[in-house]
Order: sequence, then C-alpha cells, then structure tokens
Amino acid sequence: MVISVVNGESPVLLHSDQINNKTTYSISYNSNVVIPVAVLSIILPILLGFLSTTDMHMKLLRKLKITNKTARETVWLDVFTEQKRYVIVNLADGRRVFGWPMYYSNNPEEGCLYLYNAAWIDDEGKYIDLKIHGLFLVKRNNIESIEFTLIDKSNAMEERGEIRNE
Repeated sequence: MVISVVNGESPVLLHSDQINNKTTYSISYNSNVVIPVAVLSIILPILLGFLSTTDMHMKLLRKLKITNKTARETVWLDVFTEQKRYVIVNLADGRRVFGWPMYYSNNPEEGCLYLYNAAWIDDEGKYIDLKIHGLFLVKRNNIESIEFTLIDKSNAMEERGEIRNE
C-alpha cells in the first residue's frame, strides 16, 4: 500500500476486453509495485526482529532521555540477554546448580532454563560435573533465585577451575 501511494501505481491491474459484445476480464500484476512489495515484506520483518533483539532503537531513545524502557517484553529477558555469564541456580529444596544459560523462556512465569555444562554444587561448595550436555530446569516454582557469576565465556576455563576448588 505504501509503495502504491508513493509511486501512484496499483500492484494488481484489472483489464477488460470487449470482443463481439462480450466483455472479458483479466487480472495481471504490476511488477513495478509487486516486486518492491515482496522485497519489503522480507526485509522489514528481518529489520524489526534485529532491532527488537539488539535493542538498538531503544538504546538511542534511552540515550536521548526519551525513555528508560527496553524493547524486550520482560526484565527476565533483559537480564538473560545482557548478562552473558555463568549462573548459579538456587533451587527451593536447597540444591544449587552451576551452568551456562544456553536457552531460557521468554516469560519468567514459565521459568524454563537450560544450563549447558551444568554441575551440581555440594554443601562444601565443590562442583560435581554431571558429564552431560546440559540440564533443563522446567518448574519455575522450584527456582528460588539465580545468581549471575563473574564468569563469562572469555574467562570460563581459568575461572571455572578456581571456582570449583572453593
């Protein structure tokens, strides 16, 4: 529609032909409009998804003191998106688990969390490797709190050994 308004052409053309007192109608498309619309319908969602994921447009608005909000739906998403760090999840039953939050739900009410390279933390603070790819925590009510450590991917190898010996 926007492209039609800008260039003054319709994307679909209706033709009528008069042949021996009989009118026939045919429909054709206008490539001057349909092709740009098709390209725009692919590029626009990709651009909007990029802006929503990276929060670039809202960063600009925050810098200009227009808003304090982010583009993301919840603080849960803000924290997990911005804090690229290993976490310690404190469970309601007192157990603790360490790992990289590889996947997490969009909604904190759902509370799902997949920890890559997971390890249980025992009562003495020692890490017990699970020797699995990851651990999927699915019950939000079982998660009491989540600690974001100072360990990120760049210092994980050196720090993890140090932390495991605490």
